[in-house]
Amino acid sequence: MVVKIAARQSDLARLQAFEVGRALQAVEPKKIKLEFHFRSSLGDQRADDPLWKMPEKGVFTEDFVADIMSGKVDLVVHSWKDLPILDRTGTQIAATLPRADARDVLLVRRDRWVQRTGPNLRPLPFRVLTSSPRRVYNLEPFLKWALPWPEQPPEIEFVPVRGNIATRVSKLTALAIDDSCDAIVVAKAALDRLLSSAIYGDPFIESAGSLRAALQKLHFVVLPLSVNPAAAAQGALAIEVRSDRQDLIELCSRIDASHDRSCVEAERRELARHGGGCHQKIGVTILRRDYGTIEFIRGLTDAGDVLNSCELRATRSVWPKPRSPDEVYAGVAGGARREISHAAVATVSLKDPTSARGLFIARAEAWPKKTEAWPGKAMNPGQSPDTYVWTAGLSTWKKLAGQGVWVHGSSEGLGEGEETRLETLAGNKIEWLRLTHEDAPVTGRAGAALATYRVDGEVPDQEVLTRARFFYWKSGTQFQNALAVCSSIANGYHATGPGATSAAVRYGLRACGVSETELEKRLAVFLSEADFHKFLHSI
Repeated sequence: MVVKIAARQSDLARLQAFEVGRALQAVEPKKIKLEFHFRSSLGDQRADDPLWKMPEKGVFTEDFVADIMSGKVDLVVHSWKDLPILDRTGTQIAATLPRADARDVLLVRRDRWVQRTGPNLRPLPFRVLTSSPRRVYNLEPFLKWALPWPEQPPEIEFVPVRGNIATRVSKLTALAIDDSCDAIVVAKAALDRLLSSAIYGDPFIESAGSLRAALQKLHFVVLPLSVNPAAAAQGALAIEVRSDRQDLIELCSRIDASHDRSCVEAERRELARHGGGCHQKIGVTILRRDYGTIEFIRGLTDAGDVLNSCELRATRSVWPKPRSPDEVYAGVAGGARREISHAAVATVSLKDPTSARGLFIARAEAWPKKTEAWPGKAMNPGQSPDTYVWTAGLSTWKKLAGQGVWVHGSSEGLGEGEETRLETLAGNKIEWLRLTHEDAPVTGRAGAALATYRVDGEVPDQEVLTRARFFYWKSGTQFQNALAVCSSIANGYHATGPGATSAAVRYGLRACGVSETELEKRLAVFLSEADFHKFLHSI
């Protein structure tokens, strides 16, 4: 069987077509032969025009419809986000592959950043290349606090740019230092695919090498979804076929990533509620986790409505209603924090000399204050190409940035088990070192842990704990301390955020004899303490 696969002729589009071809051949290695057809689209032909000046729908996909309907090609591989929101007559999406990273990446010129942080500070605006209304709307306030500005953050300016990823990145790095932009925003999925393209041989080996060389001149920040949700369906590939080709529909169903597809389709439905189209200042990303589905929505509708929500949809057991405020306990996560000896940070060596170091920071207090504790002279790992900083949440990110630390991204409060997915950008494996407090419980994040501070926790009031039936735990240590004072809390209803705290509370309740059946009834996950209280009020 010969399968004719079509796509746009850019490097990224061809890579995506090859990815689909490999997946199809993997399910039928002896029966399928591939034939590729590449051509330009309206969006490619008008590469100098801003997208907002073009037709609202299908500028990168509409040109392929006639080829599918005539039988010239069997299927077309698209980026899901480029497809019009409304279904087309006569064709359908037969499958989507496992979704790549949906997030955006900010790339910042190192030489321009040195000018902003060195002895000759540049008070000029920070200029960012992007043509996305969504990115412009969402990123301006974020950039004011997320980067380690030496003084007050500068004015943020956005400059339109078109072209494929490699072209846009080269535009940034090739501009003269005194008359250029500082940064660019691109889709991480596209960047990851291009950097990994050498497996397909020439000419991708050379282009991937050129892109990797360009990245050596840039700092990067993986932009958080809670602040900057992606374009609907970003990172996912759609395989379009003619609706009457049951043979192709059946074949594609064997490579369909149904869970990812359901998230993508839900994102597109949400965007459709507000009009749809790439001209919208709206980002929406939906993630599936074992504790529920998380939906990020942020932006501004054409009607002027502000959208800003981060919601966890989870199946929870019915809890009784609290009879009084005394039955609800959500105490402080700990007492005073004191720095302890952290000279060992400088002596922690990488097991694999070809790896880079990653520092996972759960709380800002974990960051050593003495610069001599760090390898090299700079406290800021952003100045050290082989060190990456990842935070548990955005509040820690903000505090570290205020201390002059370059933060590369965050788990956004979703737990330490969230994958950073940095290896492709870094170009090698990352060995993670978790900086934490002295009595921190072991968590699921791979890598070593190093205590850099001590928590002198306040002893919970036994009488207060005895009266309570509903508990929100901010850390595993907080739960353990309370359990030591009042073991009867094991009989209550418990809530945590995702990740390590949930695992620690679950383990502790099991040790108290709580059965798995009861755990499912009396242990729930929320994205925040505020969501926990909102849930109690809704009972």
